[in-house]
Amino acid sequence: MILTVNSFAGLYDAWADAMVENKDELIRLDAIAGDGDLGLAMMDGFHAIQNYAKSADTDDLGMFFYNSGKTMNEHASSSLGTLISSGFMSAGKAFRGRKEMTGCELAAFLLMYGLLGLFAKGACIYLAVKGVKNAAAGSREPLPYIGNWNV
Repeated sequence: MILTVNSFAGLYDAWADAMVENKDELIRLDAIAGDGDLGLAMMDGFHAIQNYAKSADTDDLGMFFYNSGKTMNEHASSSLGTLISSGFMSAGKAFRGRKEMTGCELAAFLLMYGLLGLFAKGACIYLAVKGVKNAAAGSREPLPYIGNWNV
């Protein structure tokens, strides 16, 4: 299967629809440990990239993914929005100048830049927050080294 920029409009539509359908559950879950805005932030972010995909004026997959990330970052004001934006922007670097990708490359992209990228960046955010809390409490406990994941 060969994918182009035009192949992603339907996927972006499905993601936006999923955020609308799950908005209330995301809000409920986020309210347990956060500020309860995740459903709204994700709905706004995915609607924004859905609209971007419909009007994108490029056939360069890298530019398309990079601009999807920038758009998500502008509209999804949450930690998860930032992580998702970062994944799109990393994909932009990986596919710069490419007009096509295979289904296997898409699967590898989703794993590498999606799951692993979220884990790596999420771990860094966790360690940064833990470091600030430790410093504020006067602790000199060193933080664990998680290596250079380069994602």
